Amino acid sequence: MRVFTEESRSKTVAFSFADDQGVFRLAVVYENQPDIHLREKKSAFHQGSASFHVRGYRPAMFKGEYWTERKNVGTITVSERRRGEIDSYEQGVKLYDS
Repeated sequence: MRVFTEESRSKTVAFSFADDQGVFRLAVVYENQPDIHLREKKSAFHQGSASFHVRGYRPAMFKGEYWTERKNVGTITVSERRRGEIDSYEQGVKLYDS
């Protein structure tokens, strides 16, 4: 799992996947690498975790929670799945604009 934003990119460094009677749990540990010009002023390199509970094999949407070593927390919503791979935020924008 990778997440791209205008200001940073994250990559999974460890994960766990479990099936509990059709409800799947994905737990992820990730590293976030902000753009170099933002590291001193806005956002330092950091690690975090996320946890998702997904019902069924091809859900249209699912949500999870994340937390970081910087004590940030929030929600991640995964929806509008598209075929293809990306390596940047800009490539993701192009994929979803097509």
